[in-house]
Amino acid sequence: MTHRRILPMLSNRENAQKPALIKRAQRENPWCMKFLLVAAAAVIFATTPLVTAEPVMDVFVSTGDNHFLGSSLPIDSPASIEATFDLFRDVQHTRRVYWRGLEETSWVETMHARPENCRYFSLWKWYLELYAKVSPDALAVKAAHARGMEIWGVASLWDW
Repeated sequence: MTHRRILPMLSNRENAQKPALIKRAQRENPWCMKFLLVAAAAVIFATTPLVTAEPVMDVFVSTGDNHFLGSSLPIDSPASIEATFDLFRDVQHTRRVYWRGLEETSWVETMHARPENCRYFSLWKWYLELYAKVSPDALAVKAAHARGMEIWGVASLWDW
């Protein structure tokens, strides 16, 4: 007999002994509590998804480094930008791209390079040509949106 059936039959004097009677009912019918625990676990298991959602994968692309370093992905033509975003989508399952290319756009529009700076002057001339003919930032936005990705333009304080 469960405690639910015993307690309504108790008199007022016996109501004071409820905790002891409940414990006795649980001892006499231990399957009652076990059933409740199994039922609660079944409800939790049934409402919890077995496969968790895939995490949002973010990619940070530093375009200046990609243009300057030979070990980085090339992002200097429409084909290479399209291929890079295919890689992000198909291999890395990227949903959001942080595109650090805004500093190059601002450099091209606002700065002047000196020919005496032998390391950066040839890179500077190439930036001017790249942004005039290819416009990699606009191509990156187009490639990301065509693949259902978010893209955010990023520039850091020390780039200015």
